[in-house]
Amino acid sequence: MRQNVGTKVGYDCIDNETRRRIAERRLALNYSQLELAKRLGYTSRSSVSRVERGTLPLSKQSIAKWAVVLQTTPEYLLHLTDSVDGTVVEKTTYDADIEKLIKLYSKMNKKERALLLDFAETLLKNKMYKNYAKTKKSRSKVD
Repeated sequence: MRQNVGTKVGYDCIDNETRRRIAERRLALNYSQLELAKRLGYTSRSSVSRVERGTLPLSKQSIAKWAVVLQTTPEYLLHLTDSVDGTVVEKTTYDADIEKLIKLYSKMNKKERALLLDFAETLLKNKMYKNYAKTKKSRSKVD
């Protein structure tokens, strides 16, 4: 039976956005998968391909190495910032919560992620409905 890639000790599953950013940086630097693999010390392109497909997890140490080779930062690859070159981008007060949500989301399976997204959408719809109802009520008082 194949081991779930997210269960290896010291390794993290990388999500779609991280995989997309890795591939995007590779292409921006005009590296083939083979060239990137060689720069990372791999003997074939299969490791790069597997990372970009999400079937090979990376340790935090590996992500740092990939960031150096891809001429960016680990924070960019892990989408903790949108700054490719590490320039400071003004952070919001929600960053810690967003990072926590990303960590929790990355540990969920597909079904759990779908449930979370449905819940969040329902929560926002209810909030918008309550705001709409308040606005409508206050307008009727003015008329």
